Amino acid sequence: MITVCVATALHPQARQSFRKHAPLGEVVQADAADWRAYWRVIAARWGRGDDLLIVEHDVILHEAVLPQLESCLEPWCLFPYRHPGCGPSGWMMTGLGCTRFRREFQDRVTLEEIASQAGNCSRCDGKERKHECWMHLDGRIREAGERLGFTAHAHWPSAGHRSSPPGELPESVSSRSAG
Repeated sequence: MITVCVATALHPQARQSFRKHAPLGEVVQADAADWRAYWRVIAARWGRGDDLLIVEHDVILHEAVLPQLESCLEPWCLFPYRHPGCGPSGWMMTGLGCTRFRREFQDRVTLEEIASQAGNCSRCDGKERKHECWMHLDGRIREAGERLGFTAHAHWPSAGHRSSPPGELPESVSSRSAG
């Protein structure tokens, strides 16, 4: 499994957990001012014949993340985490924070398919190749995957975020169904 952490400013706890729990993973520094950098990092690894795990620069892994993702047969998996911008539930259940795409997902959800999804924001509006904007990348991948019949499979306990610890279970998930 290709494991990559895309970082503009790698949070210290995220760096420590990535080194500990994904020691063979790659940290790729991306220029925060380059609105296309995230796309290039993912596109360079997408569809290369291996599963792809994306970990964002402020996500904190725990010891069960990689083993669960390596053993799960679902084509699209993620570890939710609490995020201050996620409203009352607080759970980030979409996005790329800690998401693994199996080879079969990447084979069907091609870069062209992802690029064909709509998106619109002030960063990329009116620019050529706006499909490469980091603001829409997670949504474009999700929409393309769902259009082709894929559904994200959540794993528990949660990953962490710079503002919340890993290892939580939401009230609606019983210990029986965790993982």
